[in-house]
Amino acid sequence: MFGFGSIVVAAVFGDFPRVLGGQPLLPDYLAHWTGGRMLLDGRLGDLYDPEVQAHLQHAEIPGYERLSCQPAFAPLLYLPLWLPYGASALVWLAVSIVIGVLALRWVRPLLFGALVSPAIFGPNGIRGWLDALASPLYSGKVQEGQTWKMQSGSALLTDLTGVPWLAYLYLAVGAVLLCVVLSRTRPDVPADWALVALWTVSCSPHVVIYDVVVLLPAAAWLFSTRNAGALRWTALAVFALQWTTSLRFAAASRLPDAWSLVDAPWTAIPLTVLCVLAVRLRAEVPAERVSPGVS
Repeated sequence: MFGFGSIVVAAVFGDFPRVLGGQPLLPDYLAHWTGGRMLLDGRLGDLYDPEVQAHLQHAEIPGYERLSCQPAFAPLLYLPLWLPYGASALVWLAVSIVIGVLALRWVRPLLFGALVSPAIFGPNGIRGWLDALASPLYSGKVQEGQTWKMQSGSALLTDLTGVPWLAYLYLAVGAVLLCVVLSRTRPDVPADWALVALWTVSCSPHVVIYDVVVLLPAAAWLFSTRNAGALRWTALAVFALQWTTSLRFAAASRLPDAWSLVDAPWTAIPLTVLCVLAVRLRAEVPAERVSPGVS
C-alpha cells in the first residue's frame, strides 16, 4: 500500500511519463517495452545492444538519460503493448493489478507463454543477453547508475567508492563468512533459511528494493526467536529507509552536489545489523536445545 501510494504521488508531481525525480513511470517496465518496440520496428539485429536500447528510450522519454536494459526472452511477450510508453505503462499497471488479483487462474497461461520465447530466440538470444550484461554501458547506467534503489552493502560500497568490482569482492567475503557461521552451528532449517536470506540481501550486488520481499519469512523467524528492542528498532530503520527510497532519490536529483549521497542505499546499514543480530541468535539455537538436566 505504501509503495503504491508513493508511485501515485511521484506520478502526480512529475512530468508524465517521467515521475518525480526524473525516472520514467514503472522504470523496470521500460526495459520490457523497449524489447517489444524493437521487435515491432524490425530491429532484431540490435535487440540486445545497450546503445540502441538507450537511444530508443531517450528518444521516447525526453529528459531520461539512464538505461533500463531489457532481458532475454521478454520482447515477444510485450509485443502487444505497442502504445507510446506513457499509455503502455498505464495499461501494463492495470493488467498487473488484474493478474495479481487473479494470480491462481493466470499461472498456467503465463508459464506457457514464457516457454515460447526461448524456443524462438535460442542460444543466440542467451548469448546476446549475457553480452549486454557485460557491456560498459549496462555497468554504468544500471549496475552503478541505479544503486539508489539497491539495498545491499555491495551496492552501498559501489555508490560510495564508484568502484564496481569491490561489490563482487564484498559478495565473496560475505559468502565465506556465511559458510563459516553455518559450519559452526547445529543444522536448523528455518533458522538457516532466514540467515541465508538475510545474508543474500545484504551481500548481493544487484538487490532492488522489491527483491527484499524474501526477507519477510526471515523477519518472522527473527521476531519469533527474540523480540528484543534492538531488533525492533533496526527493523523500523530498514522499513523507514526502504519506504523513502524514491523520495530520497527525487530529493537528491534536485539538491546541490553536496547532497548527492542522500539517495545512497543506506538501508544496507540496518540490514547488516540485522545480519549480525541473526548470527547471534543463530549461535544460541544449539544452547537452547540442550537437555533440561544440563545447567
